[in-house]
Amino acid sequence: MWNSDWIDEHTRAVMLEFTLYNPNADLFSPMVLLFEFTSNGGIIPSHQFESTGLFHYSTDFAKFVLTCEILFLIFNCTFLYFEWGKCKVLGRREYFKDFWSYVEILQLGLAFSVVGLFFQRLVWVNSALNDYRASDSNTFISFTTALFWNSMLNYVMAFLAGLVTLKSIKLLRFNKRTFMIGDTLSLSKGMILSFIVMAVVFGVAYANFGMLVFGRSQEDYRNMFTSLMTVFNFALGVSDLPGLQATNRTLGPIFFVTFVFVVQFIFMTVFVAILNFGISESKALFEKRKNKYELVDFVVSKLKTAVDIQ
Repeated sequence: MWNSDWIDEHTRAVMLEFTLYNPNADLFSPMVLLFEFTSNGGIIPSHQFESTGLFHYSTDFAKFVLTCEILFLIFNCTFLYFEWGKCKVLGRREYFKDFWSYVEILQLGLAFSVVGLFFQRLVWVNSALNDYRASDSNTFISFTTALFWNSMLNYVMAFLAGLVTLKSIKLLRFNKRTFMIGDTLSLSKGMILSFIVMAVVFGVAYANFGMLVFGRSQEDYRNMFTSLMTVFNFALGVSDLPGLQATNRTLGPIFFVTFVFVVQFIFMTVFVAILNFGISESKALFEKRKNKYELVDFVVSKLKTAVDIQ
């Protein structure tokens, strides 16, 4: 590349981008290989590999998927209508006093964002595929933008699914035992906050140490954000002791042993002790509580609200 004048002393990076397609699995795999040139003459390689299916209606369940998507749109339009009517019946002040009203608004915003991102993804995917067909495989066509919108759609859909799943907590209001969770957290919130601050300080310290010591050799510690994610996974039990030991025979095992001792033994013991204190205090409030809602009365009130909206 140097002899062909592709790069010279002013070059700072060389990027190799290509796309693979597996027709058996119907997967596109856009790949990027990046080689960055440092000021002292070194080369730092990095890569980005992702695989995803971009043909949305290519399976035998295409009609079923399309039907579900139409039902999804109809449901959210109906839900928006009822929420708007509920706001008018109750009034803005009463409507926004309820925490779950904000959850409903967020759900609607994410749902219609999914619809918009779906069409945005569809436009870019069709554009990339049409350009590829028109090129007769003689010109490189980048699928990076199509993959970006596909990833954005997946992220928003995942967040929406998680939010809707968390809304099932509303059903727990029919049993007073579930209030023990809130009482436990409320009574021990001061100690939990102090514990979180301490955990963050130790996590950042270990992540910074890993980046400084292992960052040049270990991909998982190449920058602060990646090092923090590695330390977080480390706390969940995902570790690479052989890699740490291969990088530094002394500091690698010390890093591993001290982190396991601090997180698994000290932090977990302190956290369990805090929760035990909160549970013991919340038991005294349990006997005094009654169910906040009766199921029949709750259903009747919702039906009355729906009739008033109509």
